[in-house]
Amino acid sequence: MNDSKGVSIKITARACRLLAELERERESDVVLMLNDGCCDGMGPVAVEADTVGINDVLVGEASGVEVYAPAIRGDTRAGYELTIDAVEAEGVGSFSLEVPLGYRLTVEERRR
Repeated sequence: MNDSKGVSIKITARACRLLAELERERESDVVLMLNDGCCDGMGPVAVEADTVGINDVLVGEASGVEVYAPAIRGDTRAGYELTIDAVEAEGVGSFSLEVPLGYRLTVEERRR
């Protein structure tokens, strides 16, 4: 999906299934936050939608999932194609919602 910021976002089928499972468990919407390099590194973090703050901006949407970034970093991925996936990862330290299920979200960035 291309948005006004020039970011193309794709979410793999595996990541979509995982995000849908998280939403069923919580009975609430789950969104992705493209981290700014603090704590969880630069990878995407799954959070409940109500945790999105006033300093976060919507950078795109794919497969019905909204993707946010801190406002200060919101345009740093302009001109990129992002592919978000999920990989098995036991024992990863992260605030992301999928970690207790034994997964970690990843992002592949390619310049368009």
